[in-house]
Amino acid sequence: MPSPLTSETSFASTPCVPLSAFLEHLVRSNVITEEIAVRANSRKKESNGKTRCSVLEVLQEEFGVSRDRLYREVAHFYSFRIVSIDEQSPRRLSPSAVNKMLSALPDTIYQLAVEHKVLPYELAENQQDKILVVTPNPSGREISNVARALPYKKFEICYMKEADWNDVWRQVSLDRQAGTPTVEPSPEELLEEQKTNRSQIIAMVDSFLLSYSMGQHQLLLIILGIIVVGLAGAAGITMFANNAISANRDAVIHDLVNLSSCAQQYYRRPLALGGGGGKFDNVTMKNLTNTTSATTSSNANGTYTMGAIVAGANGSVTINGKGTEKGNNGRAPVEVNVLVSATADSVWVVN
Repeated sequence: MPSPLTSETSFASTPCVPLSAFLEHLVRSNVITEEIAVRANSRKKESNGKTRCSVLEVLQEEFGVSRDRLYREVAHFYSFRIVSIDEQSPRRLSPSAVNKMLSALPDTIYQLAVEHKVLPYELAENQQDKILVVTPNPSGREISNVARALPYKKFEICYMKEADWNDVWRQVSLDRQAGTPTVEPSPEELLEEQKTNRSQIIAMVDSFLLSYSMGQHQLLLIILGIIVVGLAGAAGITMFANNAISANRDAVIHDLVNLSSCAQQYYRRPLALGGGGGKFDNVTMKNLTNTTSATTSSNANGTYTMGAIVAGANGSVTINGKGTEKGNNGRAPVEVNVLVSATADSVWVVN
């Protein structure tokens, strides 16, 4: 693939198409040469005049210009605010606050936020009704749809480089996993249950003491011992079940991370070697595992299914994993999703 700044191909025969202001900005900023700007401007049109793809995609796929560099120049050119994860601000939202907002979104909007990498990040200075939204690609059309669904009257779309955005998403994902409710009772519920059990035992013992003579105290102690052992056994069974759920969920997450790594290897492998050639378009479960099925794979931990695929060089693939243990709701099995892109993966727990 030719370097953006060293292309030697003649373009004397390239049709004279006026350059857009953004392409002129890239030339002035020494991101691309004027030759590449002219060629990219003409190649985004088909012979019938219909747009084939955006100039950003042409520059990435045909001329090898860095996606992060292009998106940053988009932010400069259109005056998007540039946000860095290293900047400390008391207005920045905590991962739990971000999770709460994302969880309140409709499913379709939530999927848009994940696919197009959009996150609420911090409150605007001196404007409590305005939220700053960060994304690696501020030019995406769907970003405004996500921002409008957040519980704020106003919003501002900001640029954040992809590596920083992935770090923020990883913190949000970890908080979601740590904060996912389990079937274990709260400390207050446990305390109340213990008080109730003690009251019941005391009442039972008092009843026996009133009903039986002193010679039967040994029998009462035996009965009391059976009750205590029964309560301890019930608590042990509950703890064992909770540990089994947690272990199964961890195993499913581990398998999904492995599948994510295999999917990224497929993305980078050339077409001639059975890979995707820089795309996820035709990836199947056969490419990632030894299974004979194109869509599903199973092991002792659970079943894994290929989900939505976003086509193109900037595409992604979603893989769903369902475990063998009942999840948090006590009905459906443990469930985890992973969204895989060319350079990162995002895991979130469904159940």
